[in-house]
This record gives sequence, structure tokens and C-alpha cells, in this order.
Amino acid sequence: MRKKYLEKRMKRLQAKKESLKQRCDASTDAAEVRELTRSLEEVNEEIEDTQEELDVIESEEAAKAEAEERAAVPQNAQLVNGNVVGTFAEEKRESKDMLASIEYREAFMAFVQRGTKIPEKFEQRSPAVANTTKYSAAIPVTIMDEIIKDISDECGNIYNLCRQLNVQGGVKFSVADLSVEWHWLADGGVSDTQDAGTANAYVSFEYILGEARIAETLLLNITKLSVFETEFAQLLAEAFLKAMDYGVINGSGSNQMTGILNDTRLTTDLASTNVIEMSVDEMDSWVDWKQKFIAKVPRKYRKNATFVFAGETVDAHLATLRDKNDRPLYIEAAGLTLDDSNEGRFLGKPVQIVDSSILDNIDDAEVGDYVGIFGDFSQYGINSNKEFVVDKWEDKNTNKVITRGLTVVDGKMLLPKAFFLIKKKAGTPTI
Repeated sequence: MRKKYLEKRMKRLQAKKESLKQRCDASTDAAEVRELTRSLEEVNEEIEDTQEELDVIESEEAAKAEAEERAAVPQNAQLVNGNVVGTFAEEKRESKDMLASIEYREAFMAFVQRGTKIPEKFEQRSPAVANTTKYSAAIPVTIMDEIIKDISDECGNIYNLCRQLNVQGGVKFSVADLSVEWHWLADGGVSDTQDAGTANAYVSFEYILGEARIAETLLLNITKLSVFETEFAQLLAEAFLKAMDYGVINGSGSNQMTGILNDTRLTTDLASTNVIEMSVDEMDSWVDWKQKFIAKVPRKYRKNATFVFAGETVDAHLATLRDKNDRPLYIEAAGLTLDDSNEGRFLGKPVQIVDSSILDNIDDAEVGDYVGIFGDFSQYGINSNKEFVVDKWEDKNTNKVITRGLTVVDGKMLLPKAFFLIKKKAGTPTI
């Protein structure tokens, strides 16, 4: 989630600050000291901005926790949607404890490996992701905890930036209800609602089932419970998070998430203001980045925004920005930095690197393709209760036993105005 991302960013900034201070104290060159001091001031500003974001998130978490204590959702709350019966209501703590018991965990392992039926006492008390005859076993709480922990690993970088929601499917929600802005009461009045616009005043999430199929051979011969659970969690988490990263950007919206690049509220309704065309030679120019892109983004949408590019675009163009005398500019002017986790900064804003299968790199893209995204990803909502179930069956056509994990999830932009797309346009690179 964004809080974890900001905490990691804060650690990097603190380390960078300490390094700059040490270099500044050790330097005897006046020009170098001035440059290091300037860099130190910029880092301090970034630290202050990051801390402000963390403070707001922590305040929201505290308010949410207090609200949840005051209003408990009825245990039997359900929504009927065709053959799928689901609920995002909280289960009794006793039920979750049962699913964390050694007895259930061993029964679940036997179900996955050998198809042994789950005892009825557990079936009756399992959380209902989808209550049909096919979905046979809820994944134990312990494994779910592992999956959640894995979210912070190298998979799911885009997923982590998005707003995680747990709201009822099939119901229209005002964007202002899902995307809250802080307001100090001492200032008088009330906080403004989100700048949603008529095209995005409401958003509705659906109950959409997603699955990950797991090869039998990977799990059959594991006899130790803890090893089985770890392997199972890693397999399912990796598949889920890769699908989330792809879906946030490319989801078709038809029985799956609506990706940023396929949402007509942005690509059509806001095309004149939020879709910005740049050629290859303009991508290579720091001046063009400032004049033809940043200058077109309203300041209120810049503060919490993140760049997303394919790695090839960064390596071949952003990391080779030069001045008229062929001197590198990508650090001094554009502030481009990257670490091993594919995170960094560009033009003072965070940048995330994704595979070119998720977002085209500008050299291979056709004219008219999207090659970059700049936006506040906390304004993209992913709605799920993160409850997974597993079922098994034999495919008579292939003579294979299929094991798959399923969950209910949907995602779409809450505020399209907070996202800006970079579209490739024709242009001859400067030689």
C-alpha cells in the first residue's frame, strides 16, 4: 500500500541526507560544498513532503479504526448476484481463528494435494467469497497473512500505490465517500468534496471472480505443513499481484478491472487536457519535458503523482538526457535516480518501472500508443476482501487435475482528472 511505499521512500531519503551531510562535512572545496548544500535542502524538502503524506495516512487509519469499532457490519450481510453469493462483511473472530488452526491447515493441505474433502464443521464456517457448489475450501488465515506480506515484495509495485477498498459490490458510491481529503476543523467550514466532475461523480465496483491455476507437481510432494503453506502463498501471491499490476493499467473492463489506458473517461472525455503527445526527440529533451508536459499538468495534480514507464524508455531516453554540449543532464536537471527495486525519481516525482508487456516502451511503440503515465495512484481503487478459496476438479479432456485459487476483485479510477497519459507522436530524433 501507499503507506509502505512512503515509509520505504523515507528510509531512502534519510540515508541520502546522511550521506550528503558526511560529504559536506568532509569537503574542502567551496563550490562542492555549495552544491552539496543545495542538494541537502532539496532532500529535506522531500522528507517534509513525505512526512506530511504519512501523517495524513496515519490520521485516516486512526479515524477508520475508530469508526469500525463503533459500527459493526451484520454478520449475515449478503449480496445475491446471479449464481454468485458474496459478502465483504467481517466474519466473527472465532471463525477466523478456526481457519488458522492446525487442524484446518492440515485439512486444507490434504484437500489441495489429494482432494480429501474438507470436514463439514469447517465448510459451514468458512468465509464466503462465492457460495456455490464448486468452491470447496477457503485458504487458511495463516496463508492469507503470507500473501498480504508478499504484497510488499518486488511484485505488486503498481498495486501498492493504489487505494485498497473493501466496499459492497454492485452499489454506486460517491467518489468523495471513497477518496477523503483531510480538513482541520479549526479552519472553519467543512472540507470540499472531490473535484470529481459530472462524468465521475459516482463509481460502482462489481463482484468479479479472478483465478490462478497451480500445477499439481509443484505442491504434491511437499510433506511439511509450513513449507507447503509458504510455497502455496508465494505461488498465489505472485500470480495475483502480477495480474493486479497489469489490470490497473491494461484491464479491459469486461469481466475484469478497468485499466487506466482503457477507461474512456480519461482517454476520450479528458483527452484534450489529460492526454499529452510527445515525440522521441521531445522525450530526449529536458526543456521539452518541462514545457510540453509538466507545464500542462495543473499543480494540484502534481503533488502526489508518480511516473510509470517501461524500463527501456528510462534507460534509452530519460537516462541519456544531455545539453547542447553533450553533457549529461539526467541527474543535475531531471533528478533521475533509480534503485534495484525499480523505484526512483524523475523531475522531482517518484517513478516506477514496469515491464514493456504492461506499458509500451517508446522505441517499439506505434505512433498513437501510450508510453507513459503520470498520476496519483491513490485515486485508483482496488476493491477486494482478499479472501481466497481453492477448488479442484479433473479435466476429462486433458486427464489433468486442476487446482486453482479464486477471489473477488474489481478496480477502476476514482478520479480520472488526476491521471495524465503520454502518447507517442511522430517526430524525427535530433541528431
